[in-house]
Amino acid sequence: MAVRYTKEDLLRLAEQHNVKFVRLQFTDIMGIVKNVAIPVRQLERALDDELMFDGSSIEGFARIEESDMKLKPDYSTWTVLPGRQSERGNTARLICDVCWPNGEPFEGIGITPDVEFEYKREDIYCKRDAVLEKALELI
Repeated sequence: MAVRYTKEDLLRLAEQHNVKFVRLQFTDIMGIVKNVAIPVRQLERALDDELMFDGSSIEGFARIEESDMKLKPDYSTWTVLPGRQSERGNTARLICDVCWPNGEPFEGIGITPDVEFEYKREDIYCKRDAVLEKALELI
């Protein structure tokens, strides 16, 4: 089952793990992973959906006239990146959905997984496994 973090959990984890940078990852319309790296001091703003980026710099995203876009982090995807850890500080990652400034999802990203569906599917598998375990106990 995926971990469901709160904003406060992520801020605490960033401090506990000496995170200095956070990569906000998303996919372009071709499914290629892109990211925006932010210093950890900007993490709270990112978690509040207050950070904007220039969508016109990503091929297929937006024309220059409508280039402001938001990244909406999925809190459950938080991880400190292995191989990016050092005494000077660590790098973490959050996977994000791309949205227009008003918060509406960007239509060009149809490949972003439905996280709620994933949670529901995991719950179904966990319940199924619990039933199977109980049945085996009765045999």
